[in-house]
Amino acid sequence: MTTNTQSTQQDVDRLAEAGERVYEEKIKAQVEPRLTGKYLAIEPDSGEYFVGETMGEAGERAREKYPQKRFHLKKVGFRAAVHIHGFRGLFAV
Repeated sequence: MTTNTQSTQQDVDRLAEAGERVYEEKIKAQVEPRLTGKYLAIEPDSGEYFVGETMGEAGERAREKYPQKRFHLKKVGFRAAVHIHGFRGLFAV
């Protein structure tokens, strides 16, 4: 995984896939339903996750330990961390 600020779409896709895989295989059973609605920042290489009331809070906690890494953000119990409402409906991000 690249650690510089320039990411390709392929890097972003790989991070999302790895983060979702770690969530499903190692984290989900530990956090659902107890932490439903909270945000997680998942570091896919280690499998560690950091909990916050907001995406920013979870990300800050993760960056304290892994300042050079990128994280997959997840809202516990939801398909996506955020939803964007637009003219053509609902988009999950």
